Amino acid sequence: MTITKQFIVKGKVQGVFFRSSVRKKAIELGLAGYAKNLGNGDVEVVAQGKKESIEALKDFMSSHPGASRIEKLFEKNIESEMFSECDILPALKCGASCEV
Repeated sequence: MTITKQFIVKGKVQGVFFRSSVRKKAIELGLAGYAKNLGNGDVEVVAQGKKESIEALKDFMSSHPGASRIEKLFEKNIESEMFSECDILPALKCGASCEV
C-alpha cells in the first residue's frame, strides 16, 4: 500500500546538501516526492511509497546526513496526488511569517 508523509525538518538543514542527500536516499528506497527549503530555515520533505521505505528515510534523516544537524523532525500523513519521481523543489520564500 502506498502512503504519503510530510516531514518538517528543523535545525541546520539548509546549505549543507541535506535535500540532495535525502533525494539520493529516497531514490535508493524507491520513494517519490520532493524536498524543499522553506523561508524560515526548515526543510519540507514529502515522501510517497511503502511504509517501510518511508520509515527508513525518516531514520536516515534523523542520522544527520552530511553536515546537517537535526533539532526536530515533525511528521504527518497527508493526502496527495501520485508523484512519479523524487525532486528538489525551489525554495519557498515566506520570511518570518512562514507557517507549516
